Amino acid sequence: MIVRKIHRMIGLFMTVPFFAWALTGFVFFIRPGYGPAYASLPIKKYPMAPTAFEGSQEVLAIQTFRTILGIHHLVETSAGAEHWLDGNRIDTPDESLLRLLLEDAISADPARYGQLESLTDESAQTTTGVNLTWNWSQMRLYQSGKDTRLIDMLYKIHYLQWTGLKWVDRILGVVGLLCVLALAIAGLLLWRRSRT
Repeated sequence: MIVRKIHRMIGLFMTVPFFAWALTGFVFFIRPGYGPAYASLPIKKYPMAPTAFEGSQEVLAIQTFRTILGIHHLVETSAGAEHWLDGNRIDTPDESLLRLLLEDAISADPARYGQLESLTDESAQTTTGVNLTWNWSQMRLYQSGKDTRLIDMLYKIHYLQWTGLKWVDRILGVVGLLCVLALAIAGLLLWRRSRT
């Protein structure tokens, strides 16, 4: 009789986590909207004539391409990475360069990105709510929209990251797993008793 009560209490206690795991697991299984949510935002590259680089003396590797801003040379030297644009080393781009580069990139998918709405030193926001970030030295753009944030939130629900405090979430995870084990053991005991 006590096993039945324990099984019932744990079952009731675990109802919300089980529903959360099942629903989020279903979303992870069918992956609706994952493509746009985690797609990279490529920088538009344009055709160019062969070009020579006459910058740093100790070049270990170099990547050359043309964007709307001009000819880029991403140079790896023994001292670190260098970014050259039209023959000038630019460690940090100004707002006008970033704006032009981002507007050119998001023009490839206006339905997702809309227009550039705001721009700071570290990120930009579009009219559709997509957040843009970048790595200038590697010439990479990153995007995350409302769909990305929703999927990330579902991930946190699925993996019991409910509080935002790592140590509390870890305890919740262990308690949840122990409850699942206790529920399974109690269920097996009830099944065994019903057979005798």
